[in-house]
Amino acid sequence: EDVEGLLALKEEIARKLEVTAYDYRILYRTFSRLIQNRLGLTMVDLNANGKVPVPPYVAIDIISPKLPQSFLEEDGVFEAILSFTVYDKSKLDCLIKANELREMFGDQLTEDELEKQDIVLVERMEMQLRSVAETNAYAYMAGFDCRLRLQESYVDEGTGEILDIKLGKGEVSNE
Repeated sequence: EDVEGLLALKEEIARKLEVTAYDYRILYRTFSRLIQNRLGLTMVDLNANGKVPVPPYVAIDIISPKLPQSFLEEDGVFEAILSFTVYDKSKLDCLIKANELREMFGDQLTEDELEKQDIVLVERMEMQLRSVAETNAYAYMAGFDCRLRLQESYVDEGTGEILDIKLGKGEVSNE
């Protein structure tokens, strides 16, 4: 009996100590799917060690992963800044594709897709030419940054989801 009680207590403590953090892979999956489906471009991680695709393509980089929105950070809401850079062999094509990508981020279809993943687009910053002035440039680069509002993941402490509330006789309801 004492052993069972200790095991239950140990499990409860482990649940309460479980650390959770935002899964940034959600951003990569969501934006990769949007960019591929809407613009037909491949998205890659800017700092990945894999093979670089043939231009045109889009590189993503999380440049500010967590900007707290409150002093105590108790609500789990934070913002992140992502950088999107289009690579293309022609400077003008690069600018056009980067502008298309930026405009796509402002439309309703994109907003709806982001909302499904609890991602709020707070700000689309101005587009910039990001190419380095070299004569042997592999590709031209243009892009922009955006600010997103995100929500930390939390582990439920075993209470489950409230699906229904039953009111007793004589209690007030909103119906």
